[in-house]
Amino acid sequence: MKKIYQFHLLVILTVLATGSFAAELKISKTLDWKYPSATTTISEGLPIFTGFGIRDYAETLPVFIWQLADIMPQTTANARVENIVLMEPLPGVTLSPEDSALVPDHVNPIITRSIDRGTHSLEIGFIPIVKTADGKIFLIRSFDLIIDTQDDGQGLKQASGIIWKEQSKLATGTWYRLMISSDGIYKITYNDLVVWGIDPSGIDPARIGLYGNGGAIIPEANKASFPDDLLSVGIEISGGEDGSFDQGDYIRFWANGPQRWTYNTSSKKFKQNKNPYATEVPYFLNIDDEAPSRVTIKNNVTNDPTHIVSTFPDFYYFKPDSLSVSRTGRTWVSKQLFRSTEPRQFNLNFPNTVLTSAATIEISVAGWSNTASNFYAGVNGSQLIKTVIKGLNGNDLFYFTGVPATKAQGFFPSSDNINVSIWYDMAGSSPVGYLDYFSLQVTRKLQYTNNQMPVFYSPERESLKIPEVVFSNLTGSQHIWDVTQSDSTYNCNYVFDNELNTGRIRMNTTALHRFVVFEDGDEYTPEFNQPVPNQNLHALQPVDYIIITPDSLISEAERLAGLHHNYSNLSCRVIPIEQVINEFGGGIADPMAIRGFMRMLYDRGLSQGNAPKYLLLFGDGSYDPLNRIPNNQNLIPAYESLESFNLGTSYVTDDFFGLLDEGEGDSANGTLDLGIGRFPVSTIKQSKEVVDKIEFYLTQQPKSFGDWRNRFTFIADDEDSNAHIDQSHKLALAIDTLLPGQVINKVYLDAYVQTSTPSGNRYPEAQSALNQYVNDGCQVVNYTGHGGELGWSEEKVLEIPDIEAWDNYNGLPLFITATCEFSRFDDPGLLSAGERVLLNPNGGGIGLITTTRLAYSTINFYLNESLYQIWFANSKPRDYTFGDLIRLSKNANKNDSRMRNITLLGDPALRPDFPVNRIRITTVNETPINNFQSTLKALSEITVEGEVISPSASLLGNFNGVLAYRLYDKPMNTTTLVNDPKSKPFTFPVTNQQLIQGRATVENGKFRFTFIAPRDMQMAGGYPLLSLYATDSTDDATGHEKRLFFEGSDPQGLADDQPPVIQAWLDDRSFRNGDKVNQTPLLIADISDNLGVNFAGLGFGHDITAVIDNLSSATIVLNSYFQPTLDNPRSGSLSIMLPTLSSGVHTLVLRAFDINNNAASLTLSFYIGESTSEISFSDISVRPNPFTETTTIWFSLNNNNNDLTATLQIYDLSGRLVYLNTTTPEANTGKMVSITWDGKNNSNALVPYGVYPARIILIDKEGNSVSAGFKLIKAVTP
Repeated sequence: MKKIYQFHLLVILTVLATGSFAAELKISKTLDWKYPSATTTISEGLPIFTGFGIRDYAETLPVFIWQLADIMPQTTANARVENIVLMEPLPGVTLSPEDSALVPDHVNPIITRSIDRGTHSLEIGFIPIVKTADGKIFLIRSFDLIIDTQDDGQGLKQASGIIWKEQSKLATGTWYRLMISSDGIYKITYNDLVVWGIDPSGIDPARIGLYGNGGAIIPEANKASFPDDLLSVGIEISGGEDGSFDQGDYIRFWANGPQRWTYNTSSKKFKQNKNPYATEVPYFLNIDDEAPSRVTIKNNVTNDPTHIVSTFPDFYYFKPDSLSVSRTGRTWVSKQLFRSTEPRQFNLNFPNTVLTSAATIEISVAGWSNTASNFYAGVNGSQLIKTVIKGLNGNDLFYFTGVPATKAQGFFPSSDNINVSIWYDMAGSSPVGYLDYFSLQVTRKLQYTNNQMPVFYSPERESLKIPEVVFSNLTGSQHIWDVTQSDSTYNCNYVFDNELNTGRIRMNTTALHRFVVFEDGDEYTPEFNQPVPNQNLHALQPVDYIIITPDSLISEAERLAGLHHNYSNLSCRVIPIEQVINEFGGGIADPMAIRGFMRMLYDRGLSQGNAPKYLLLFGDGSYDPLNRIPNNQNLIPAYESLESFNLGTSYVTDDFFGLLDEGEGDSANGTLDLGIGRFPVSTIKQSKEVVDKIEFYLTQQPKSFGDWRNRFTFIADDEDSNAHIDQSHKLALAIDTLLPGQVINKVYLDAYVQTSTPSGNRYPEAQSALNQYVNDGCQVVNYTGHGGELGWSEEKVLEIPDIEAWDNYNGLPLFITATCEFSRFDDPGLLSAGERVLLNPNGGGIGLITTTRLAYSTINFYLNESLYQIWFANSKPRDYTFGDLIRLSKNANKNDSRMRNITLLGDPALRPDFPVNRIRITTVNETPINNFQSTLKALSEITVEGEVISPSASLLGNFNGVLAYRLYDKPMNTTTLVNDPKSKPFTFPVTNQQLIQGRATVENGKFRFTFIAPRDMQMAGGYPLLSLYATDSTDDATGHEKRLFFEGSDPQGLADDQPPVIQAWLDDRSFRNGDKVNQTPLLIADISDNLGVNFAGLGFGHDITAVIDNLSSATIVLNSYFQPTLDNPRSGSLSIMLPTLSSGVHTLVLRAFDINNNAASLTLSFYIGESTSEISFSDISVRPNPFTETTTIWFSLNNNNNDLTATLQIYDLSGRLVYLNTTTPEANTGKMVSITWDGKNNSNALVPYGVYPARIILIDKEGNSVSAGFKLIKAVTP
């Protein structure tokens, strides 16, 4: 018996300023704690309760959550928990030490505020588990949650408050981009302009302007200020007073490079922030500027100085950034690894070092070893730093590629020369060490040496407001510029003392200042990059759908936008990424540039009520933004996490670009405001193939007909205590509940026989089933389990060759992959399996909601479960686009940081291809379905009537077409085989054994069909699934019926002993036994039976099969090729191109069964003539396939014979020749030959949509021939 304790605890968390609250809400709850299951366990051993949630702040513990949705923007809240009743943990449930350490000693409500597309909400959550002072853990059984709210105007605001510019600087004028690599004074001469192709003769010096944002990193947090458009840079022009730019004239300016120093006022230390997205910084030269900035003269203040400054801090920073250890994150290290204890030496010189002032050395390193190890740093032979690198063991050896550490130490230099040594002690097995960076900060006398000398003035304390900075060793010819702000550069009018050779600058300031001392001739020369066309993204207004793409892919992006404009009724705009980078990134490919551009449109849209909905990143990304790796493809920047060594928390995400409300953005935190997708394409060919798939999927709706639209496929990995099977099964049950009538294929690996091979254990039958289900077409393929960049599961149930062989263009599913790294799109060195699914030009998937990094099973499951709940909650599966689904699913889980590595590879504006209209059964055996209570039996005749109805349930009287029906057997329990030690028996129902398939005419929206249930159906009582699908070539509909009760069999039917009747031919229906046939014969067959033909494979070995030359090992199963006759399910036909056969005599045995297990067979004998010709061809491909209007068959000739004819033969599924075309190709070795078919028969009439077996026959002048077969798929013309 559970012990119940009364435990009074009051905790109040004040979120904002207190005051009189406008409302108080009391929620009384009792939690139904229960034992965990594989799907609901957050951490093994933890109990759970109905409705628990997961949140970052609770890590692995369950959280109670209460939502206050759709509140006013200024609403704030306090929360307290009262009347807590505790209970002991459930018997047998023991928390791990790791979980126990996370349990709080008091209730701590966490209030989280968020905005989702302008709608404000508050969430109150807490961990309902507490730990007493003696370490005992209790569960909270019941409690009262009190929430006080008030509207005080201090809450989050809906708009960002930014006044976005309405015109970009780049909108007018003549522009050129220059590149600089480091901080300094730069000079542009008359000759430079000439070399760059700029004619100086027409330039008015007064209209020369320079713009740039420097190399600073754009802040991630939306609340931080950032440059909106390019900033004006002050320039100095010499010799332009006469109104012309002549020989000897020049432009001079200060430019910031990609490294920035920031000053910590507390520690009084400088730290460099190196821009991870740039090695060079662009500046933009405008030779027709209306309001250019100039360097201005700055005079000394006249106040008496509060202190004299004669020293300055100087730095050395070494950060090579040449190796990404894990191919993830923003931290790059030195490629020169520490693989021995030999130290790395750095000899540095700081002129005029102040030896009495402390210097600081800092190192940032990382190490990987199975035992603790040490990094050391020394100066001038003395060890100064020892930093311990934690040893790794167990799973951490896999999850971590290094353990980072940073340490600083002060010292007093002994001279201007400083020798730095860094070494690693190499402890453990196969250790490796990495240097991230090291830096030195010293104090130098303010003595000018030579060249450009940058100088920082750092304030000492608030009371010292009038510093006098004294520069010594000057001759009076030096310039001193104040370059603290690059858009406000000053030429300091310093006081020069000729006797002391000093220059004095006196200021009124308590802020950091930066100066540069230089002489004429010390300037650097910028690198000319290219002219910049005018652009003006700032003038844009919001649209529904934004597509960002590089210029090289813009034609296909424009085509996609046109499709959505025409078929999705969306306002669309294609934006070149180059323009986004220029206006919002200062010319640097910083991910924040994309986010800034989308924020501008979003802010404008919120105020106008038309904020953007979708963003497509039309181009590949890379973990390397600086092109350090070979063949890099960073067309559209991706947001990489700062974490780079912990594979469990490092991520790449496109979510960052959709975090657009105030208070969001930092470290990719916030609520998604956009549905975001990415096409990982890098060439125009890949782009066209993906857009072709989108066009086919989109424009065929609802004309991409086929009952594949009624099918889901769930695949579950084995082991892990059945966690993956249990999760997958719960998802399948959710589909069966939310969207009843779907045919659900279940490929649970542990239910299949596992075989041992030299390459490891395999599930060949599961792999075959998976490939068959994909090729047959289905709405969703949902995988749960282990995986990686090359496929799924340790047993390799899915590999890249499988994906590349998929030929399912007419039934493209959405893939949902709850696995690790399957779609890692940002590694140019490897085209991941997930990317290949989308890029497969012959099929694959229409999109993927998929993982890009290491993922957690439970987190994946919660997102997957939320997605289905949102998608199908109202039984209107086309209400949401793919972008809506991933956005809403993540937001339902507060966009948990552990979900950031889940992304959409696909079109976020595309709607799932579900039929809108419905089919309902009206009568069975002349009895209204609502009154039908009779028991149906196997081998009994059943007549069904029904109608096609609209979404509003009205009869579609103008619907005239064909109904396809399939009867699936009653659910049958299957138990897994426990193939591995970490698996256990799991029993689950399957309902995918097809019993009957047929077609019936739909006339004026109504239909009628009759069938006989087969003998081999289950005899036990139950309810089979009758799946229905109808099309009239302009529309389609779907439906189901699960109220028909079947039990036993009809004794009268069992008396039937008549076998099926088989007729068969080769090549055409004039064939007679013994005839000569083509090298790739076309098999044509008609099969009929008085009860019905078994082409569902019911019963062991009861398939329609063909065996050539008695080779049973090469049996061809023909069930899927059999097409029932319209309105007569007891007969049908098939045709198939047989494989290429050798010359000589052959036999073929065709065998079939009826639904009462009576068998029939037919033997054909034939021969193939000898060929002495060397003609051959290869590389047959068909593009496009499927097609709507025309398709082209391409093949390559392998000989030089010019006396060849090529014949294209195309057949329908009943074996009728519908098209014949003979041409004479130009026969040069390796030459590609093409034959185009316009989808018409030889009478010039369009053939119906469907599958057409075809072959090419090559014949030389001696009559020798070779042939090859393939199939064509004609889709409905939109």
